[in-house]
Order: sequence, then C-alpha cells, then structure tokens
Amino acid sequence: MLSGETAKRFPGDETSRQHFDQSLVQNCGVDFYGAPVGLILAIDRTMERGQWADVGIYLAHLLLLAEERGLATCAQAAWAGMNQTVRAFLDMPEEYILYCGVSMGYADQDAPINRLRIGREPLAVTTEMRGFGAEFAS
Repeated sequence: MLSGETAKRFPGDETSRQHFDQSLVQNCGVDFYGAPVGLILAIDRTMERGQWADVGIYLAHLLLLAEERGLATCAQAAWAGMNQTVRAFLDMPEEYILYCGVSMGYADQDAPINRLRIGREPLAVTTEMRGFGAEFAS
C-alpha cells in the first residue's frame, strides 16, 4: 500500500490507490492495462543521445495525436527493463533496443485506475526559467 508521503503524491480515493498498487506490483502494465493496442518503440542501439531524444519527441507527438483523436494512451518505460524478453517474443533484431511500450485505446472511465489523479509539483519547483517574466515561473 502507498502510505505516508508517497500516498500524498497519489491523491484519489482508497480504491484507486489500492488498484494502482496492485497494478504496479502485479504486472507493471505488461498486459498493456487491458488496452486493445500495445505498441513497442525500439531504437537502433548504435544511436546516440540526440536520437534517443528524437524518439522521445516522436513518442510525445504520437501520444498527443492519439488524444486528439479521442484515444487514451499510457507510455510505459517499464517495458525497457524487459528488453531481452520482448526481443525474443517479437523476434526483434539484435541491433535494436527497446525504448518503451505504449498502451492505447478508449479509456474505461469506470476502471478504478482511471480515477487516480497524480499530483504534480509546481513548475517553479522543477524548472528554472531564465530571461522570462515572473508569469512563466509559476
């Protein structure tokens, strides 16, 4: 169970928190959280930092375009830890390394996990904006 400071970071009702805990511990989303579409993004292992950033930019645009079309998505970095298993299952060439997985489909608004709302730190806590007015710091 989430408790103490950690629980404060994951607001929502107790049922949502329990479901979140169970999902995280039991399967880390390896069933793509029941979504009808599961994507695996991979990159050639010879690529450098810039290309890894490019994949992140591509991923962000993919998620935004899906949302624009009414689809819910969940980028899942946990898949990167299963690189060997996924490579074997998909017969992925050795020169590729798994970047992440993405769950995609129409959200089930009644599912407890979809009622979970995770708080975010204010921008001023995580980002330093130099050369901009104070309105960008909040």
